[in-house]
Amino acid sequence: MPDPLQLFFALSERLHDYRVEFIDRETRVSPPPDGDHETLIWRLARQLARFDVGDRFDAAMNKGVQTPAGDRVVPDITVTASGAMRGAESWMPSDGVLLVVEVTSTVPGRDRFTKRQVHAEAAIPLYLLIDRSESKLTLFTEPEKGNYTGRVEVGFGKLLPVPDPFGFVLDTASIVD
Repeated sequence: MPDPLQLFFALSERLHDYRVEFIDRETRVSPPPDGDHETLIWRLARQLARFDVGDRFDAAMNKGVQTPAGDRVVPDITVTASGAMRGAESWMPSDGVLLVVEVTSTVPGRDRFTKRQVHAEAAIPLYLLIDRSESKLTLFTEPEKGNYTGRVEVGFGKLLPVPDPFGFVLDTASIVD
């Protein structure tokens, strides 16, 4: 049986159109997202850019993030302080990440539970989950001991306050129409 991490690297080099992640010493492969998924991500990214007065942040779609525990995840959107991604390898350390965003897709439990735990264990301050099948957005805050202790949940079309360092209100109606 090959080493799990070596298998991950081999697959990630060959499956360019797929999302290949390494979580809990298992390689997980996801197909390319559907059009509705990509539309949500694009609309959210545009709204985040409008709120970034003064170019305080950088954002990337599908940026590889490596956690201190060795997990390698590919959030739909990763946001850092401006300049933190410059010079970063394809798998950047999670310690400079301020916000990650996931939109549920073919395996919603992975986004709802597994990735939430991975992001909390990495002490990423904010995790925004856009749950399509539940028609809601949940912003998880205050990572502590592998879990988020704070959360704000709103239905599609509602306003979602995003705390510092962002400090704006997200209009979910313009994302999910």
